[in-house]
Amino acid sequence: MSWGSLMSIKLFDRRELMRVGGLTLGGLGIADLVNAAPRSDGYGTSFGKAKNIIFLYLCGGPPQHETFDPKPDAPAEIRGPFNPIQTNIPGVNFCELLPRTAGIADKIAVIRSMSTDDNIHSSSGHWVLTGYKYQGPNSRTLQPSDWPFYGSIIKRYKPSESMPGLSSIVIPDMVRQNENVTPAGQMGGLMGQQWSPEHFVGDPSRSDYKIEGFEP
Repeated sequence: MSWGSLMSIKLFDRRELMRVGGLTLGGLGIADLVNAAPRSDGYGTSFGKAKNIIFLYLCGGPPQHETFDPKPDAPAEIRGPFNPIQTNIPGVNFCELLPRTAGIADKIAVIRSMSTDDNIHSSSGHWVLTGYKYQGPNSRTLQPSDWPFYGSIIKRYKPSESMPGLSSIVIPDMVRQNENVTPAGQMGGLMGQQWSPEHFVGDPSRSDYKIEGFEP
């Protein structure tokens, strides 16, 4: 596959990106973008109005059954100590620890069916963040030859109209395996460093949190 063919493809609209990505977190692969020619059959306006995406990536974080996919009918040792609560979508429950999130469930795309056959956080995370199964050793840090982060693809092909340089932002930091290894799939990779996301390091929950250059 020619990398030049990727860099020369036409811009995709939001609906086209979702079609190519197959509506899954890990489905948007580079090969899909190259091979899927944008269609010209016209679209309606009912697909959605979202202009921003917050992708919450929990690398080894809270379990699904204690967040977005409670299992109230499972045995006690599986369902855990927390109860489900109703969201603002009939028939959809979240964990009781997420009451405010449950109130905006209609604005969230919760995908409960995605999984990989890789139990290693770094390499399975690469699959989620790029759409490609990781082929290298888990001990290898990211390289310029890696597949790009999907946020880099958005930054290149569907940038923000008002702030194109901030089309892809990572907070609070990159995922790091240790001080010597930063797992692949988080940067521009083959697309080039200029398409890597902006990183705003720090804890946004702190009252003194500031982003350099954005102070009033």
